[in-house]
Amino acid sequence: MSRRQIGPHKPRRLTPAEDRFWPKVDKSGDCWLWMSYRNKNGYGVLASGRHGHQVDELAHRIAWRATNGPIPEGLKVLHHCDNPPCVRPDHLFLGTQADNVADMAAKGRGRHGRLTDDEVRFIRSSQLPQRSLADLFNFSPSNISRVQTRDTYRRVA
Repeated sequence: MSRRQIGPHKPRRLTPAEDRFWPKVDKSGDCWLWMSYRNKNGYGVLASGRHGHQVDELAHRIAWRATNGPIPEGLKVLHHCDNPPCVRPDHLFLGTQADNVADMAAKGRGRHGRLTDDEVRFIRSSQLPQRSLADLFNFSPSNISRVQTRDTYRRVA
């Protein structure tokens, strides 16, 4: 059986978003940090698009695609390091939402259990920012928002 000789690998052409991507990354530490815009959860965001249609894309997804290729349908790009602005390719891995939740639980992140009625009342009456409340109760800001808008804990007056 003979091996077919493959010529020199021609690097794939970067998309416009990827071309603008790496100059916005600080590679000086263990985590490679996105130094441009970050969303409310701390994840890097790069705006791209054409023909007047802007699309905001998470920076760690761009990093994955630039180094590993397409992200299969239904999979997310997760962080081994649990550092939202990190875009270092070897700190990233693919998984489902269930994998993400299991990873979070295994690492002791997120809240295990429910809020008490008094905690719900405090959240709804507080003037603190959602991020502060999220840190205080070890909930995500989006879960705090759901409590405040009565999407969850409706039974609590």
